[in-house]
Amino acid sequence: MFTQRFLSRQIIILSSILGIGLYVFPVRAQENPVSNTTKKQLVSPRFSGTFQTGEGAGYEASFGSFYGFVPFSQTPGVSTFYGEGRFNGFTDGGGQGGNLRAGYRRFLSENNLVIGGYAGWDLRHTESKETFHQLGLGAEVLGDKWEARLNGYIPLGDASRTISSDTTTNTTTSNFRFLDNRLLFDSQSQQLISTLSENAMTGIDLEGGYQLSKWDTGNLYAYAGLYFLDGEGTSIIGVRSRLQAETESLLAGISLQSDSNFGTNLQFSLGLKLGGENIRKRSETPEESVIARLGQSVQRQDIIPIDRQQELETQIEQSNDVVARNPVTGDEWRFLHVTDGVTTGDGTFENPFGEVTDASAIAMTAGNDVIYVESGDRSGMAGFTVPDNVQALSTGVTQELDIVDVGITQLPGSGTGTSPLVQDTVTMGNGSRLSGFDIQSGNNPSVYASNVSDFTIDRNTISTTGNDADGIEILGDGATISNVLLSANTISTMGDSAEGIDIEGNASTISNTIISGNTISTTGEGSEGLDVGSYNSTTTSDTTISGNTITTQGDRSEGIDIEGYNSTISDTTISGNTVSTSGFYSEGIDVDSYNSTISNTTISGNIVSSTGNYLANIDVSGDYSAQITNTIISGNTVSTAGNYTTGIGIFGNDSTIINSSTISGNTVSTTGNYYTNGIGIFGNDLTAITSSTISDNTVSTTGNYLTSISIYGDRGTTVSGSTISGNTVSNSGDYTSGIGIYGDRDTTVSDSTISGNTVSSGGNYTTGIGLYGDRGTTINSSTISGNTVSSNGTYADNISVYSDVMSIINGVTIATNTITANGDESRGFSTRTRNGSTLENLTVSDNNITVDGQNNRGIITRTLNGSMMTSTQISGNTIAANGDGGRGISVRTLNGSTTDGVNLASNTITTSGTTNHGISVRTLNGSNVDNAEVSANNVITTGNGAHSLFVGTSNIGTTTTRLMLSDNTLMTSGTAAEGLFIRAFNDGTIDEITVSNNVITTSGNNSNGLFVRSNNGGLTNDVSVLNNNFQQAGANSVRLQDAAPPLGICITAFTNNTSGTADFAGNGGDDLLIGAAGNINFVDFADVMANNTGFVDISGTPDTSVPCP
Repeated sequence: MFTQRFLSRQIIILSSILGIGLYVFPVRAQENPVSNTTKKQLVSPRFSGTFQTGEGAGYEASFGSFYGFVPFSQTPGVSTFYGEGRFNGFTDGGGQGGNLRAGYRRFLSENNLVIGGYAGWDLRHTESKETFHQLGLGAEVLGDKWEARLNGYIPLGDASRTISSDTTTNTTTSNFRFLDNRLLFDSQSQQLISTLSENAMTGIDLEGGYQLSKWDTGNLYAYAGLYFLDGEGTSIIGVRSRLQAETESLLAGISLQSDSNFGTNLQFSLGLKLGGENIRKRSETPEESVIARLGQSVQRQDIIPIDRQQELETQIEQSNDVVARNPVTGDEWRFLHVTDGVTTGDGTFENPFGEVTDASAIAMTAGNDVIYVESGDRSGMAGFTVPDNVQALSTGVTQELDIVDVGITQLPGSGTGTSPLVQDTVTMGNGSRLSGFDIQSGNNPSVYASNVSDFTIDRNTISTTGNDADGIEILGDGATISNVLLSANTISTMGDSAEGIDIEGNASTISNTIISGNTISTTGEGSEGLDVGSYNSTTTSDTTISGNTITTQGDRSEGIDIEGYNSTISDTTISGNTVSTSGFYSEGIDVDSYNSTISNTTISGNIVSSTGNYLANIDVSGDYSAQITNTIISGNTVSTAGNYTTGIGIFGNDSTIINSSTISGNTVSTTGNYYTNGIGIFGNDLTAITSSTISDNTVSTTGNYLTSISIYGDRGTTVSGSTISGNTVSNSGDYTSGIGIYGDRDTTVSDSTISGNTVSSGGNYTTGIGLYGDRGTTINSSTISGNTVSSNGTYADNISVYSDVMSIINGVTIATNTITANGDESRGFSTRTRNGSTLENLTVSDNNITVDGQNNRGIITRTLNGSMMTSTQISGNTIAANGDGGRGISVRTLNGSTTDGVNLASNTITTSGTTNHGISVRTLNGSNVDNAEVSANNVITTGNGAHSLFVGTSNIGTTTTRLMLSDNTLMTSGTAAEGLFIRAFNDGTIDEITVSNNVITTSGNNSNGLFVRSNNGGLTNDVSVLNNNFQQAGANSVRLQDAAPPLGICITAFTNNTSGTADFAGNGGDDLLIGAAGNINFVDFADVMANNTGFVDISGTPDTSVPCP
């Protein structure tokens, strides 16, 4: 606001002066007419704008100026009365300023000199919002080629201003000591006062100049001089030199100045001017020289010099025998002294009490009293009550107190290492504190608090020896308990059902509880290290349990137990604890909800180890319509040793809701047999499990019949939105499972993702990753992708999808997994759908599978016992099966089951071993396969009796219909190894088969490119063989063989096929061989040679007496 007013005022004043001059000048010209020659001798008004860079004497920034010169009255060629105005603005926000002055010059013709003087007013508004005023005076002599001038600068008003003052106080204290009931100390305060001021300086400068050069349009002058500045506490003398050039429109200059206060500064200036045509130049006349000197600008310092000074002052104040005061109340701290073993006393330092009870009796509750206890002879003191707002502190540990003007200070005599002995219960009051005692209470709780808040129990040694005797017992009954701190205590209990720390609320509110840094050990059945219980509509919130070390020994013992019965528990943090339990049915960390709500529970960074059967290291569970939401279990290290154990588990039962559970970044190891789990989320009896994440854990298990990671629902449970990802799992033992999602007894599982895990199994009958539905379970929308799974043992299923007893699995994707199996009878990926179950919309794609061992399967689907598999896509997989009796891909349908709509496409398969099959589609025992397509696969088999592609149907009532075998590349190497083998036997039927666009190569004895065989009542009907390329056949390119009447094979189309090299093995073979037993109907057999290429050697003839069905 000041700047706007200042600028407006400057502009108004400057405009007024210039306006008056412009008005007076022409008026006087009219009143005193002159000749043309005289007009040229008149001084003209002019204006200019300049910018000057760099610091100078008394200012610290570049600035710009707007300047005006107006002659008010003049006698041409003789004298001039003039006015000047200037506005200055600094570039860095350093303020503004200005100048107004009036001056007079006169030409002395006899000496060819111009003499003059001026008086003016200067103003500067600094960046510190201070405004300074100054009177300027000056005199000058201007010769033809030289100049000399003297300027004076006189501050007006208050020349010295304080712009800031800061005081820093440093207090040191010493000699803390007790006197009577007071704490005294000595204090020394040192104040450092820093004052920053701005001082306008009185000044004089003297300068002389000489014309170095002039030319047609301008001139160059050199100047040198001295300046003297004097201010508050500062006097300086400096030197200044400069060069200045001027033309009709430009001003330019360079200046160098130096003094002991402002240093050496180099400045540049550049300006533009308007008007004022008369300047010094080479072709000037004597008259023009006079006019230029009469009208030139005043040469002076236009910025008021300001000297910034900092003054430092130190003040020291010594105070002795200062009484320590409480910063909360402002009153004196009062100390009631107690020493164990003293028989009489009054509680003063000089004469202490012998019992804390004496001090408690006279303690006041205003918050200023401290019961200060020394160990004395440790003969033992009676139990006592700490009154409200009173602190009971012992000298056994370091004690600190907050003192006015001092801060946190150690109390004299504390930190001896010997704590006072108390032999019964200590009772806490509201706002009380108990610190540094050795409490041995036998069969009673050592510390007891009932319906109180805002208390602290720290650094005590606590022990009990009786059953149900708790170390610290805190009870709330219809009350509010808040702001409880239990820290750094050492607690031991020896008795059944005894608890190191027990906090219980009955119809109460418990909030802001911190239990940290305690060391707790319990021995006894049912004992607990730490228990927080909420009962009968209690609300417990904001509980932090951190950095504790807890050891329990005894069956059914628990390290940390958080439990709610018909209550609400929220915002519980259990972190950084070390918990060790030993005993059957023991638990390391247990969070239980019975018809309660537990939310926002975080269990992180703990180390938990347990030894014993039927135990859980970390257990979060709900029962009887409980709700468990937003549970995070992360970064823990967990180990168990025993049977029927769980490393980390979340359990729900009887209509419980488990929502948004995250188990991540944990390291879990288990050793034991029989249903041992590394990590699991379990629901039973109509429980709902939603949005569960198990990720980035490392789990290792050793033992039989165990699971590393599982999500399990039973008895109508709903499991949805489960993600198991990024885990590293290793199992060692028989009948183990790495990762599994299970549903049983009418459970519904949906939207499950198992991805990016690394699973390794060592043992027999193992499963790497499994998806299981049993007894009426429905599983929808599951994805198993990007996992690396390996097994080393027999009968291993690396990835499996199982449904049993009227279950339905729909929408499963198995993709981009890397699977390695090393062991007989093992399977890379397998399905088993049985006992009336259904598997729908299965996609198995882009997996990389290697199986080594006898009778292994790269991919196998099994549909049996009246079940159904529909809409199955197996494509883009790379499979290597090495070992006798192996299968690359096997589709098996048996025992009255149905497979409808299976598509095996674009797979790359290699097998090595006798009786291997690259792809096998088998239908048995009254089952049906319909709408099957095997296309664009690349299959290479090596071994005797190995077939690249086998289709087989067997037993009465078994049918395979609408089968498309197309665009495959099939290669076999071995005796009796068929490229494509189609077989119907034992009254089985294969109907509507199309064999087209395949490229088939075989090389071994008795190996056929295409072998179609029916025997024992089998029927292969409506076979179309089209556009195939039988590049090479060890025996026959195409062989048809039927072993029993009436009709076994019906070929309805055989065109555009190519037979390359038949009988490659050299032991006999044809392009087409029709078996001697007959019973083969071959439509258009006579046109085979004409309709195909290379079919020259044809043996046998079909039997057309029995028509095709």
